Amino acid sequence: MKIHYCTIADKPNDNLNILKAQYKAQGITLVVLGEDNKVTFGWGVGGANFGIKIQEFYNYILTLPEEDIVLFQDAFDVLFVGSEAGILKKFNSFGARAVFGAEIYPHPDRELANSYPTTDSKYRFVNSGTFMGNIGYLKGLLQKYPFAMDMDDQRYYSNIFLNEYSTGMIKLDYNQQIFACMAGDLDNLSLEDDRFITKKGSLPEIVHFNGCKGSLPSFYKWLTSERKPSDTNLGITQMNEDRFWKNNSSLFFIVLFFVLFLVTMGIMLYSDIII
Repeated sequence: MKIHYCTIADKPNDNLNILKAQYKAQGITLVVLGEDNKVTFGWGVGGANFGIKIQEFYNYILTLPEEDIVLFQDAFDVLFVGSEAGILKKFNSFGARAVFGAEIYPHPDRELANSYPTTDSKYRFVNSGTFMGNIGYLKGLLQKYPFAMDMDDQRYYSNIFLNEYSTGMIKLDYNQQIFACMAGDLDNLSLEDDRFITKKGSLPEIVHFNGCKGSLPSFYKWLTSERKPSDTNLGITQMNEDRFWKNNSSLFFIVLFFVLFLVTMGIMLYSDIII
């Protein structure tokens, strides 16, 4: 049984170069869909066309043996931090035909949150940027549920999960054993013995910086640099602080203006007193 690894990209990207290098270092081929036919997808004036991601993935698995496994990950916000042996062992432990990464938020349809099965994990919603499964099974799902170019891929796969999870053949990675999705949860990782570990003690094989891809280079540098274990929490805290001020630059200028205003008023008041 072979695992085929793929992603899709419509332009060059530094984070994608990191991902390619990680796979190459382990002697694994990462197929980048879309490079040859120059696909373009994303948010545009007419809306989204993320259905292209589904179409490219479907076209790819049509060329593969149905008994094999395929692993898909997004291109610009993912780190491969584990091993093929670890991925296969953990996938087999699920006893499912497909496993999707799980995240905190029910994006893009929050109203469907109550439709998901209950679980003790806060990671209980589909993440379409990280999944793997038996090729024959996934091919069957994509043929059963029609897709279009103007679809949101996360909505598409979420609806499939909600319709199929009762079969037990498709599951979510509630405990981040294979996929760790970081949206709204960047402080969930620590570094131990050159491996990222979650607060619950799992060792994810793939980390998805969905919604926070700007943090990926910092985490990659942290992973590949020599740091003492006691420095790990400080590293996370500093990255969170940097991200806060970057995402709230307007707040910084408001605070600065307020301080300058107080200083100016103080000088004027002092001048009035002297006069």
